Amino acid sequence: MTQLEDCPEIGFKPDFTFFDEDPKPLEQHLKPVPDFPLQALDSSLQKYVSILARQKSIPVDFPGTVLLALSGGVIGRSVQLRMRPAQKWMESANVWAMLVGRPSSKKSPTLRELCNCIIGPLEDRAHQEHKFEYAAYKSEAKTDTKNKSEEGPLLRRYLTDDCTTAKLRELFAQNPNGRPKGTRNKSTMLAQLLLERDLEEICNRLIEEAKTGNMLAVKMILDRILPPKKDSLIAIDIPEIKTASDILQAINCISTAVGQGEISPSEGETLLKIIDIHSKALEIYDFEKRLKAIEERGFK
Repeated sequence: MTQLEDCPEIGFKPDFTFFDEDPKPLEQHLKPVPDFPLQALDSSLQKYVSILARQKSIPVDFPGTVLLALSGGVIGRSVQLRMRPAQKWMESANVWAMLVGRPSSKKSPTLRELCNCIIGPLEDRAHQEHKFEYAAYKSEAKTDTKNKSEEGPLLRRYLTDDCTTAKLRELFAQNPNGRPKGTRNKSTMLAQLLLERDLEEICNRLIEEAKTGNMLAVKMILDRILPPKKDSLIAIDIPEIKTASDILQAINCISTAVGQGEISPSEGETLLKIIDIHSKALEIYDFEKRLKAIEERGFK
């Protein structure tokens, strides 16, 4: 090995290299890069990429590469390909892309314009949906203080400017197109596999401890083995609601069912909330219908 020279002027320390030859200059000429495969895109997308490239005087590689990356992000894991028959090897539209060019070669403007075109409408719709969901959440929280959730509805995110591991982990956990529905964590699967052999013995031992007065064992049985009963189906005949008079009939049916013991008071309260939402929807529909009729009269 060859020892490099000291550089006391800037505080470098001696280092060692794993080659004995003298350094060689880097190649000055870049190797040719194949053209971007426009034919891989749909015909309408081919025209869009070509026109954008001509307008900005840039190679089609820039808009084409960005388009592929953004499309992969929008698709996510909603569509997957099975790579080999009868195997679990699946691949999703996970595309990593990078634009390489000299300064002022319009990399950022290209990325910005395509993001506004493809992701912009999705971001706007997500903000609108979150606005309505948050308003409904605040309204429900005022009336239902018992079942108030600590966290409100989450805002669906499509873009981020924080690429740290911690932030990406937080965003991916909220991503509906990330992990496929029903996929379990590997650590959870391993724990279940280890417990399958001794599960019956562990449960019997837990029951024996509860019989001896171990309150911790009693709590575990009530919380885990016998969890609280979830809501069941409500069997009650309610007339179809089309007008305000139908709403009164439905409320009378619910009140009668609660009074006769056919349903519980909490179930009746749940049904009344549903009817209240239905009645508000009817009011909005009736208002829009009347407003449209007034506008048509005014134009005539």
